[in-house]
Order: sequence, then structure tokens, then C-alpha cells
Amino acid sequence: MAASLAVQAMLVAALEADPALAGVGVHDAPPPDAAVPYVTVGPDVARDWGWKGGGGVEHRLTLTLWERGEGVADAKRLLAAVERAVAALEPEQDGFRLLLNRLERGSVRRTGGLWTQGLLEWRMVTVWENGDGD
Repeated sequence: MAASLAVQAMLVAALEADPALAGVGVHDAPPPDAAVPYVTVGPDVARDWGWKGGGGVEHRLTLTLWERGEGVADAKRLLAAVERAVAALEPEQDGFRLLLNRLERGSVRRTGGLWTQGLLEWRMVTVWENGDGD
């Protein structure tokens, strides 16, 4: 899970550094006292993507935006900023290379009360300097 943790750290750093997301919290689980809006990283699934000459990891992960208010337009605006920040990630990272960074699916839905949940599902493939992501 070292590869998964490194990808999570990369995502958190990118989202926290993006000026369009100023004031949006980034967490690995919904905190009970978090101010909205906020983004959670996960769930995610990591699986071996090795080949004869080396090793890598395929990551399928979800970024979830939680927003409170009328309508879904604000959530969509923030999701667009999240999408831009993740799509702009540099391929060369600390200890690994991001070979694939693709948005697979996005959705927005109203939940109970005034809550809006936005989901961005990503597929990423990483190749590690030491060959296996450990």
C-alpha cells in the first residue's frame, strides 16, 4: 500500500496548493467537524501492474466533494477545479512516474437535507524507481 499512500499524498498536495480550491478542506475521511466544502480522497484500489522489465501499480480511486447549499452548480464548479488540478499533475513525481492519469467518470447528486455529493473516479498507473512501489 506504499504506492497508494504516495498517490494519496500527491493528490492532497495538489489539491491543497490549487488557488481555485482555497478554503476547500482535503481529508482522507469525512471528519465529524469539517467545514464545507471539503474533498475526501478514497476509497481506492491498487493492483499490480508489473511486466517482465519492471513493476508498477494501477490505481482506481475516488475523490468525493461534499458541499452544502441549494442546487448543484457550486459543487460542479468546485469539481471542475478538482479535475483541473488532478489533470495537471506532472508525470515525474518523487520516487515514481505517473504514466496514466485519466478521469473515468464524474457524477453529482443531492443527498439528504441540503447536502450535495460530487464524485470523480480516476484511473492512474504509476511506475516506481525501485520497481514495485514499496
